[in-house]
Amino acid sequence: MDAKQLGRRLFMECWGAGKFAVLDEILDADHKFHLPEGVLDGIPAYREMLEGYYHAFNPTIEIVRVIGEGDYAAIHYTDNGNFVNDLADSSGMLKATGQSYSTFGVELIYTKEDKIIEAWPGHQSLAQYTQAGLYVPKVD
Repeated sequence: MDAKQLGRRLFMECWGAGKFAVLDEILDADHKFHLPEGVLDGIPAYREMLEGYYHAFNPTIEIVRVIGEGDYAAIHYTDNGNFVNDLADSSGMLKATGQSYSTFGVELIYTKEDKIIEAWPGHQSLAQYTQAGLYVPKVD
């Protein structure tokens, strides 16, 4: 399976359909997910993050395009959903608002031997949190 196919499976089956068992098939055991606040190491940490996100936001993921070069792929996707269940994050418990959001992102993945080794997400988190009622920008 090439990088583009792995990226499609990650977003359509895991992020979009909640098939978390697929992570064991497509992620390397030492998978690294690079976030601004640090790196999630390994499948269990990634699964915990993804399950929390999926259950809190009930996302509908659509792939816009996938671009691949060798062992790398960039997945451009849309993410639409509703903040329907509370979400624990690094700042504490975020209470569900029921509000909807519509964002997009691009994630870069590095693969080797039919597994995703590393990933660097680029998602409109601020737009998502604002639309979902979690953040109200200060207006002067």
